[in-house]
Parts: sequence; structure tokens; C-alpha cells
Amino acid sequence: MEEATTSAERAEELKSDKWCTITKAVSYHIAKDMVPVATVEQVGFKKLLKTMDPRYELPSHNYFAQEALPQMYTEVRQSLADRLANLEEKETYLAEVQIQLGLPSHQLITESATHWGSRQQMIERVLEQEEALAKVLSNDKKTRHLVPTWQDLEVLEAVQKVLKPLQDFTDALSEGDNELCKSIKTSIVEYLNSKYSHQATTDLLEMASFVDPRFRGAYIPSEKVDALKHRAVLEVETLLADQSSCQPPYLRVPEPADGEAAVAPKAKRLASFFKQRTATTTAPTKREAIENELSSYLQSASVESDTDPLKWWKDHEVFFPSLSHLAKLSVPATSSPSERVFSCSGNIVTCQRASLKPDAIDRLVFLAQNL
Repeated sequence: MEEATTSAERAEELKSDKWCTITKAVSYHIAKDMVPVATVEQVGFKKLLKTMDPRYELPSHNYFAQEALPQMYTEVRQSLADRLANLEEKETYLAEVQIQLGLPSHQLITESATHWGSRQQMIERVLEQEEALAKVLSNDKKTRHLVPTWQDLEVLEAVQKVLKPLQDFTDALSEGDNELCKSIKTSIVEYLNSKYSHQATTDLLEMASFVDPRFRGAYIPSEKVDALKHRAVLEVETLLADQSSCQPPYLRVPEPADGEAAVAPKAKRLASFFKQRTATTTAPTKREAIENELSSYLQSASVESDTDPLKWWKDHEVFFPSLSHLAKLSVPATSSPSERVFSCSGNIVTCQRASLKPDAIDRLVFLAQNL
């Protein structure tokens, strides 16, 4: 009887608000701090929770891996989707308010940790759009508390007053020709030359610029253009040869075997002797076709500097089917926020956690980045 009572009390305790709160906190710790789920089975962690609440019963490792974390992933994902939908509505309303108030149709600027001037630009844009922002935020009960007060505006104006001259000085420094500017520019050029002094890096960047429809050969030394064209043709030939070698056998055109009887030519009729002869044209070789395609690409219409090169190649792939393969492979790697995601996954998938499944890794990376 006592055992039944104890089981009932424990089941009731598991359903209590306090138990749910602590369990969610443990799940948050696992996801946010990117610690192994096996942490819940460590003696020190169990003692910590027992010290905080002696009555708390810590769920098993399987509970967090199969129930708590997947449920948290679903909730956070839905919350993020709702926030994005709400943000899209507010952006549309902001554009309407800007037209009503006669303000410039500018989007808000977000501060970037890698661009120090972005904070000043963000504050300047907020002060410019203050009336429109106040109207948009006050239209929703959930965001009315975010409407900038006069104290907030005073602080922003003071920060803008301090940072604006620094931004102007930076702009002037980038355009000026005094000795200080020349010295700084010389140091920058020397650094860039040393950074890109390797021949392999130079070849990759030159090819990437050559197949970029915005630049093509504009920034390539004239003495290198012919050699670069020749190298581009050779690389396209290699790519096409590799693709044909990987083609399934049933798609290849069989060649006649040695000794196989050739098809007998048709017997000529009398009327064929009176037919006017026309000049016969031979089909261009693969290399000639690629060279013609390259010439057409270089002579095609120029594009705007803000054009997406990958989208341009996708739209023009039908006109340059061979070169498009080279363009997709010549995009150099760049630093981007995605590196942080890879670093996050590296912190999760360690030597001690090498058996994690892809779905579990996706959930843990998503939660660590969005909690």
C-alpha cells in the first residue's frame, strides 16, 4: 500500500509545475550550452539538482534525447516562424507609413559586429525614421512599450553626435590624398599583396573574376587574358570529359566494333547527278565550340554591379552550357556568418559525441543558435 502511495506521489510530482520548470531549465542548459545529453547522468550534476531541490527526480538520458529536446525544438521553431511572419507584416506597414509621412523609403539597418561603423548608421537610420517607427510600434499592443521615449531619443542623438564625426573622418580618410592616407593605403596594399601572393590563390581568384559576368576581364592584366582564356577552355574540356566518363553505360552511344561490316552506301539515282552542289560545312570540334562559347560570353551585354552572378548563370545556362559548369566551380570561399554555424556544430559533435545522428545534430545546432 505504501509503495502504491509513493508511486502515485511521484507521478503527481512529475506533473507539477516546479518539476516542469526545472526539467525545461535542464533542457535549456543542454541546448544552449551545447553540453552532451549524457550530462544528466553525471554524479556531480545529479548532486547539484538534489541540493537545489531534494524532491526533484531527474528524468533519464533517453527522456531528454527523445522527448524534451525534440519538443523544445518544435516550440522554438514555431515561435521563430511566428516572429518572422509578424516581422514581414510590420515591414509592409512601415513602407505604407513612410509614404504617408513623406519619409524616405529606407529599410532599417542592423548593427554588425564586424563593421564598427554600422552602429552609427543604425542610430542615424532610427532617428531618420523615428516618426514612422513610433507609429508602427504603437499600432501593436505587444510592441507599444518599444516606442522610443524622449529620453531614448536624447541618448541616441548624443551618441550620433559623437560617432558621426568619426564616420566622416573614416570616409575622408578613404578619399583623401595626404601623407597619412597614402601611408595607410600603402600598408593595406602591401598586406593584400602578401596575402594573395600564392600562385594557386591568384589563379583561383582570376578565374573566379573571369567567369563573373560583372567583371569578366576588366580587372585582369591584359598580358594574362589570353593565357586565362586558354586555361578556361582546358578546364571546361576536362569537366566535360569527367562528366562523360561518369555517364551510365546505357546512355552512351555504342561505337562499331573492329571488323564490323560498314553500312553500304545508297546507290545514286540519275537525278542526283543534276543536283546543284553546295558547300559542305564541317561541325566544329569540342574545343572550337567552347572557344566560340567563350567569345560570345565575353561579347555579351554588360550587367549591373549588384547582379547576382550565380542567378545570372542560371538564367543564361542555356546560352553557355559548357562555361556554366566552370562558373559554378570557380566561386571562391568567403567568410560569412555560416562559419559560426559550423563552429557551433563543431562544439556539439566532439570525440565524445561522435555517434549523434544528423537529425539530432540539426536540432541541437538550431536550438543553440536560436534560444
